[in-house]
Amino acid sequence: MKKEIIILAFAFLILASLTNVQAEIYMVTSTELDTTNSLVKSMGYYYFEDTSVTGIGRNKDIPITIFYQVEALPFDFSADGYPVQVDWCNFTTLHAINDYDSEGNIVNTITETYNLFFQNQPLNFSELTYKLRSRDTLVVRMKCHYTDVNYLYVENILVGSFNVLLPSYECKGCEEYTLEELSNSIEKSEEITANELVIYESIQKFVDWNFTIWLIISWIVKIGFIIIAVGLVFASVYYFYNFLKTIGREI
Repeated sequence: MKKEIIILAFAFLILASLTNVQAEIYMVTSTELDTTNSLVKSMGYYYFEDTSVTGIGRNKDIPITIFYQVEALPFDFSADGYPVQVDWCNFTTLHAINDYDSEGNIVNTITETYNLFFQNQPLNFSELTYKLRSRDTLVVRMKCHYTDVNYLYVENILVGSFNVLLPSYECKGCEEYTLEELSNSIEKSEEITANELVIYESIQKFVDWNFTIWLIISWIVKIGFIIIAVGLVFASVYYFYNFLKTIGREI
């Protein structure tokens, strides 16, 4: 338990020292089976919020890259024994963009929509890059239609899919050092932490060992005092006996 407390303390110190982090990206993804319209729908919601003191994220873009792929259509599942096809897919992105005034207040928000419809065509894959600023949002949707509602998401195959690359926004250390240097620095910090934990364990063992020795010594001293006390009782009884005997002879 004590080791975990030490590790948490080190983690807290590391987090407290990260004063250069400038932003946070929030992400929500989901896949839905729409039995009413015989659709498999994938959705991604991405929100960027600047948390820096200076508000740098209001004037500097963060790139988000969308990689999308649609299998050759129509996509036939008959080879796997299912009488169903995916005959079309639709890919849509919705980007809400904020405009700021000189004081950093939002003065306007515009929405840009991008749409691709896929039908009767070979494999398609490409990428799109969006640049978000503080409080911008990006919504990505992929919908694919099945000819038979009873076979939605058959074999767990997403005929149309997308992935998103979310890079870190900005930190002073990332600008001044290479990835290798940062990795080496992290490894060195981990080694220092491990060495400090070893030292702590050694000190703890030494303290426990000393405590055991002092406990043994204290019991020896207590037993010694008990023996001395019993000896004094017998000695006083013997002295009193001799005293009475001496008085008896004199009488």
